[in-house]
Amino acid sequence: MKYEIEIDESITGKARPRMNTRTGRAYTPTKTKNYEYLVRQMFVYKYPNYKPIEGRVTMTIIAYFEIPKSKVRRKNQKCYAEE
Repeated sequence: MKYEIEIDESITGKARPRMNTRTGRAYTPTKTKNYEYLVRQMFVYKYPNYKPIEGRVTMTIIAYFEIPKSKVRRKNQKCYAEE
């Protein structure tokens, strides 16, 4: 089975766990939790009757980023030429 989803939101990397100094417990940052929830909801919306996959899984992620404004002009032109 092959699943494909496209998310038209800005990409959020997975942040490392944070520690609560009072309890000594680790927790996932809210921004990471919210993005994981968004990805899950997009998947469930597109595939409402999916069956969980057992065993090994291969995943390909294609991410598109804007060229940073801080790039040197000639390097910037090279980036546009590769599109």
